[in-house]
Amino acid sequence: MIELSENLTLPSGKEKSRFDVAIPGQSLTKEPKSYPWESPPMFTTNDEVMEFYFDKFENDDTLFGLFAMLESDIPVTTIVTSMIMHGFSEGMYTPDLGILVAEELGMLIMAIAEEAEIDYKIGAKAGVSDAIKNAVIYVEKDGKLHAIRRMEVHENTVPIIGQPGRQAHRLVLKTEKPSRLILPEKLQRDY
Repeated sequence: MIELSENLTLPSGKEKSRFDVAIPGQSLTKEPKSYPWESPPMFTTNDEVMEFYFDKFENDDTLFGLFAMLESDIPVTTIVTSMIMHGFSEGMYTPDLGILVAEELGMLIMAIAEEAEIDYKIGAKAGVSDAIKNAVIYVEKDGKLHAIRRMEVHENTVPIIGQPGRQAHRLVLKTEKPSRLILPEKLQRDY
């Protein structure tokens, strides 16, 4: 029998108890909408997001910060990824919309760099879209895992509450044949 100690040693050298974690459902006890990403997003279309970034790059401070990153050999894919994560964490758009605009945002940054005659690195050979294309994401349904093969954004006629004139979009996940992988009972209850 394997014996595990109660404490873990973190890379920093500090020790932490294995049992010092949030209990299941603890996040549901916080006040709803206490984080920006729990509210309806500010932008719901690619055009709105790209217009936001076009306006942002008209600011000289933002532009010079971008130039500094590009001249420091920070890859465009890294800059785009951090911008997308920041936009999502501030509640500006949903993660799937961030993924949809990532390539266009990267092209914009490269065009700005070329106009400023700055040599830039695109990033690893597998860029943001390749990583997304090659990713395998599973969804659980009736205790079985199903691989998502395609995601589609469908326009919906349902208005977003508190956002007059804006309508919701629906992310539809298409799966392959049902998987023979069966989730253990304990994991099924966690969903």
